[in-house]
Amino acid sequence: MQGNVSPAFEKNNIAIAAACNEKFVPYMAVLLQSICEQAEQKNNYDILVLTQDISEKSKKILSLIIGDKSNFKIRYLNPTPYIQGCSFYIRGHFSIETYFRLVLPELLPDYKKILYLDSDMVVLDDVAKLYNESIDGYLLGACYDADTAGLYNGYEPNKKAYMDQVLQLKHPYQYFQAGTLLINLETFRATYTVEKKLQYAASRKFQLLDQDILNKLCEGRVRYIDMSWNMMVDYAGIRKEQIITKAPAWLNEMYLEARKHPKIIHYAGSEKPWKHPEMDFGSVFWQYARRTPYYERLLRDMTLASIQEKEEKRKWSRKILGGIQCVRDHGIGYTLWYLKKSGGRK
Repeated sequence: MQGNVSPAFEKNNIAIAAACNEKFVPYMAVLLQSICEQAEQKNNYDILVLTQDISEKSKKILSLIIGDKSNFKIRYLNPTPYIQGCSFYIRGHFSIETYFRLVLPELLPDYKKILYLDSDMVVLDDVAKLYNESIDGYLLGACYDADTAGLYNGYEPNKKAYMDQVLQLKHPYQYFQAGTLLINLETFRATYTVEKKLQYAASRKFQLLDQDILNKLCEGRVRYIDMSWNMMVDYAGIRKEQIITKAPAWLNEMYLEARKHPKIIHYAGSEKPWKHPEMDFGSVFWQYARRTPYYERLLRDMTLASIQEKEEKRKWSRKILGGIQCVRDHGIGYTLWYLKKSGGRK
């Protein structure tokens, strides 16, 4: 769908955006399932998926989640015309879709505000409650990021220098997590042109990509909302006990309180429940996943990923054992020469 898009409903239009590519559709389906299950009949839910490649087949499958609900409508928008020619930095598990939210004000000129949610989330409360919060006078509403505060306070050695010298934030502990954003589209359009936003976005290699960019652009104009609306899981078993404990006490306490009654669970980081169901709050993801049309595919993909991971470990074990045997048979000098010559093959 191209061109201007108007709100789907005349009354109680709860506008929600999420970015996704074809590969990520099964995981976004779980987010959509959770939104539907928590929704109240009195509200109308206007779902806008930002994508450049979701197939018609996938769109039909996603429509099965909404079914015959008269208060839901899902549409697909392609933001790429706005970012063509822009050279954005991408790293790790991130993809180009993460930058799509930067052009929401221009993509939706007939909307006053929108709730943006990352696709690796599960919703446990009606998002209309958050959408109806006032953000008048602010660029957006978001949750404090206790994880980044812990990184800044020493868990990640170079984080402080980066935030102080590159981002140059006046109040680094006010850094927000961009997985849940209640965006004031009107105020954004009046404050920044799309050219200015994208020029800054492409100006350097930001560590956390558009999250860093938004924190800089919105500094001093953020309304902070309860962290339960963006409760990040205990990534790899280190976020809660090793990282966030280094954050200021008030942020640590805020995070621990959010864990008691999360309204949105955010599987932030490279560890995901569709690969590691035993992870923190992983069972909640699967509770909703089994009620989506993608349940069987998710099970298959998890099984294949587990087999592949085990095979990679076996390959490394064989390389290590082969190297040890080579040292025993030929000595360290020959072994190093052989590895250099063979590119590490054994």
